[in-house]
Amino acid sequence: MHIMVDNFIGDSVGRQLCVCDLDMAPPIDIAAIDLSFISRHSQFWLGRLPQGLSGRILDFLSHRVSNNPQDLLAHVQRVAAHYQTGTADSLYGALLDLFISLDSKGYDLRKRLLMKCAPFFGKEQRQALVKGLESGIKATDRVPLTAASLLKSPNNGNMHLVERLEGHVVIKNFDALDEARDLIDSGFMDEARMLLEELLLTRPECEEANKELLDLYKYTKNREAFFATKQRLEGLPLALAETWEELAKKFINMEERVGNE
Repeated sequence: MHIMVDNFIGDSVGRQLCVCDLDMAPPIDIAAIDLSFISRHSQFWLGRLPQGLSGRILDFLSHRVSNNPQDLLAHVQRVAAHYQTGTADSLYGALLDLFISLDSKGYDLRKRLLMKCAPFFGKEQRQALVKGLESGIKATDRVPLTAASLLKSPNNGNMHLVERLEGHVVIKNFDALDEARDLIDSGFMDEARMLLEELLLTRPECEEANKELLDLYKYTKNREAFFATKQRLEGLPLALAETWEELAKKFINMEERVGNE
C-alpha cells in the first residue's frame, strides 16, 4: 500500500512516498507505539487521535511544551489534541499556555485558535483570552486559573473584572448579553451569535438580546443560521416577533433575486 505523507520544511510543503504492505504486516500494537519516533511535522498530531493512545499523546505533548515553552508547533498540536479529546478546562489551559508563550506576538494565530475554541470556555476564561489578544498574556497576569496550564504562575489568583468609580472599586457582573457584546466588539461574530441564540432560548422576551442577534444576522447575512434559529424559537414569546418576520421576508427576497439572475 502506498501512502503519501506531508513533509514540512520551513514554509514549504513537500510530499514523501511511503510504502506499506498492510496484508503482510502484523497487527499494530497501539500500546507499543513510541511517540518520539513519529515526525513532529506529521499530520498525525492534528487529526483524530487513535483510541487508546490519546492519554499518552496529551502527556507527550505536555512534556514537549514543558521542556521547551517556545516550541510553537508543540503548543498548536497540544491545543488541537485537547480540542479533540480534552475537557473544556484542559483546552483552556493549553490555549492559555500558547498565549503566554507568544505574549503579544502571533496575533492572527491566537485569534484563529480562540475563535475555534471560544464556545467551549466559561465566561471569565473567554473574556481573559479575548482581552489578551491585543495586550498579550504573561505568566504573572491575573487570569482564571486551571491545573491544565503548564506555564501559568500558580501564585496569582483568579481574574476579577472590576471598574473604578469615583475612587471605589466595583465588581462588574457581566451577563450573557454583555458577554456577547464584548465578543462582537472583538470580532468574534460566530461566537457572539451562538451565545445570543442560546440566550433567547431561555429569555425570548429580552428585547435587547433580540435586537443584538437580529442586527448580527443583518450584518453577517447569515441566512442559514437565521432560519435554523427561527425554527428553534418557534412558539416562544419573542420580544421582536414582527422584526423576525420582516427579516425572514428580506432573506427570502434576496434568495429569489439571486436565483433569477
